[in-house]
Amino acid sequence: MRQDTPNSAKFAPRLKALAAAVGLIFSAGNLVAAEHQLTKITYDANRKVDVIDMVMSIDWDFDAPPAGRDKAFIEGILRQSAQSYFTMTEGKHILGKVYVYKNSQFMDNTDIQYLLKDGRANAHVAAITRFKGGRVQQFAGTNETPVDHGKTVAHEFGHYTLGLYDEYREAGGTSTSAGSPQDGDTPRNSIMHNHLQFTNVTTATDYDDPANRKTAHFRIYGKSAWEVMVQPPASYPEAGPGRLTYQSLLGLTPPTDATLTKPTTGWENDFQVVYMGNSGAQAIGKKLTGAVPAATIASGPINTIVIDTTLSAANLKEQLRAAEQMIDNSGAANRVAVYAHPYSSAPVVPLTLLNSNATRAAVKAAIAKIAVDSSTDDSVVGERLFGWAESILPTYFPAGPTTIASNGLFYRVYSTGNAIGVTGGTLYYYDGKAIAPLGATSAFIGQAKSSLSGSLQKALDAIKSVKKIADTPSVTLLTTSTSTVDTALLKAFKDASVAVNSLGLTPPAAAGKQRLRATTPGQTSLFDLAKATSGNFKEAAKAGDLTRAGGKLANDTEGDSVQPVNEAEAASLAKGDTHTVTSRGAGGGLDGQATFSAFWDEADEGKLSFTLKTPSGTVITPTSLPAGVTYTANAGEGEASYTVPASFVGLAGVWTSSITANDATTEAVYQEVSVNSPMSAIVDVEGGTNADTRAMTATVKVSGPVAIGGATVKADITSATTGATVKSGLVLKDDGVMPDVKAGDGRYTISLADLPVGEYEIVVTATAVDGQAVYTTKGNTKMGPNGTDIPVPGFQRVTSSSFVKER
Repeated sequence: MRQDTPNSAKFAPRLKALAAAVGLIFSAGNLVAAEHQLTKITYDANRKVDVIDMVMSIDWDFDAPPAGRDKAFIEGILRQSAQSYFTMTEGKHILGKVYVYKNSQFMDNTDIQYLLKDGRANAHVAAITRFKGGRVQQFAGTNETPVDHGKTVAHEFGHYTLGLYDEYREAGGTSTSAGSPQDGDTPRNSIMHNHLQFTNVTTATDYDDPANRKTAHFRIYGKSAWEVMVQPPASYPEAGPGRLTYQSLLGLTPPTDATLTKPTTGWENDFQVVYMGNSGAQAIGKKLTGAVPAATIASGPINTIVIDTTLSAANLKEQLRAAEQMIDNSGAANRVAVYAHPYSSAPVVPLTLLNSNATRAAVKAAIAKIAVDSSTDDSVVGERLFGWAESILPTYFPAGPTTIASNGLFYRVYSTGNAIGVTGGTLYYYDGKAIAPLGATSAFIGQAKSSLSGSLQKALDAIKSVKKIADTPSVTLLTTSTSTVDTALLKAFKDASVAVNSLGLTPPAAAGKQRLRATTPGQTSLFDLAKATSGNFKEAAKAGDLTRAGGKLANDTEGDSVQPVNEAEAASLAKGDTHTVTSRGAGGGLDGQATFSAFWDEADEGKLSFTLKTPSGTVITPTSLPAGVTYTANAGEGEASYTVPASFVGLAGVWTSSITANDATTEAVYQEVSVNSPMSAIVDVEGGTNADTRAMTATVKVSGPVAIGGATVKADITSATTGATVKSGLVLKDDGVMPDVKAGDGRYTISLADLPVGEYEIVVTATAVDGQAVYTTKGNTKMGPNGTDIPVPGFQRVTSSSFVKER
């Protein structure tokens, strides 16, 4: 870029006029996101129907399926489900897109689970869009035809989407729960009785005779299915737990047997099966085993990371480490873009496929270079102003060129012949003939800034411009947990089916203050934004915890079956102190690859030793690794980990991981243990809010993915505002005694009605020793006998969730 002395008197007015025409001011002074995002219910006012998009996960590969379980099998099931559901709702509900994931991706976060084994179908009542642990569970190992499978799924939709209960007789049943079929029941002629024989749900006619009112459904509601469906949930606040209001049904005159039309055409108008891209190969010890050809990856997860640079340099550094951890934990088919708020005109990292170790290292290097927003370094300021100019004046500065650095000058040359550059704190413009100084960069940098809402909108727009139907899109925001955004942004993300994940540092000044609910009109908290968009919310008070959460968040956004086994914190360690964590790995092939990780603050780099002891007593160190075990610790990243493969002999049992301080630490240290496994614990807190006035309860679903009964489930609750423990050692029960709904169904419940109004976090542990817990069918809702309980190997799981109590 040649530096000539331009005729600035002639040049500057022309450029200023050009800028002003598109809204710029080139002058000094006054310079100024069971709970998946693709699940959606859309009311079509013209047709007066609700179109329902759902998510389905199968535990086999639809691209390389076992015999008889190919895409034709899947589509046959879903077509029949769509038709039967359309018929049973008198054409008011239409199954739209069904997004199908393979190999158990998003198995814990889906509407329909399909397992390649024999079993009895089941569903959670009124669970759609309501809580993380809810789903329809079906089994592909039966000898049923796709048509019969589809009719079964439609029956389960009666529970899952409509909030209906069964209307069949459970021969020999011993349950005394009102919502369970019993031996003395009087079956009704409905799909909630026999889905293979009937296509309708019950009308008032079916219950005219008092002698025929012995069904689970009537015991709960005291009315027929249609009489319930047309009423708002408030009509049955306790009997209909969390039932949705469907505009297509609300206020209709309920049909009678004589007026049912049972339509069979029209269901196909919106129906579509979408086979989703997966997350690809996972890194082991932060390294892929080899590059994955980009040509083999048509679609998959998209995660746009927005990093708030308005924090202190120390806090920004921790956010960058968390973002780097997200890259390490992302699969090879994941595409990532990175924006630095408030300078979000252009990404720091454009959308990049993480399919090779070299690419992943380059992305992490770019993240590490992100500077605080107040930086005056010419190279940093130049990048921010160049991106801004390209977004505002693309005709003059079309995006594409990279920055050239030469003797302290940083500039970009464009295909239009124009150029812009920064040196010595001054912004320059070149029009192909001469260079003109436009003034101090400080006079322009303020215009390049966006609000936090604006930066999130920019990230959303970028995703929408590239997203394909088989992609899983999300935005991850790293900022302080006290931040809020414009309420209108919530609808924009929901409409686009893009989840927002919030990973926030809680500054000391926020202690004792409300964070999970916004208090300013027109603003939404990050907690509510994440919850409404089916994203994840996590806040951390310490650096090591933030880094740890970043890796877990990456797994969650991809739908990986990575389950936390244990997590623990030591506030600080004196020289010679050891922090020890014990974790049980499940045998019988239930738990696979295990990862033992330690996290620490930058100030404690080099002070710690990390060791591992196997269930048989063998001590593993970084210099004594058994075959297949890897150890990773990159300087400056504040994390070290051992990865133990699923093939390791002796994986099952109790492991001990230890951090020893070779010198006193100044900050907290953390440990986390996770495994690749289909067995999970998921906690949902319901009620106790202005939107849901039922008494507050916490419910934990333990499954593998079939329901697991007999586990020990305990919880601690801390105040999110003060950090103080308010309840500890709570025992959640699966005994059928209220608030638990059904005994032995793998859902463990406790009342939280006595909690004061406030903001909280609940941390739950689910454990069992060998022979204690069993796979159970006691909560299953398809007509038929319960299966024999099957023992579950001893296990350990931990899960947590933030929540608000308003009443």
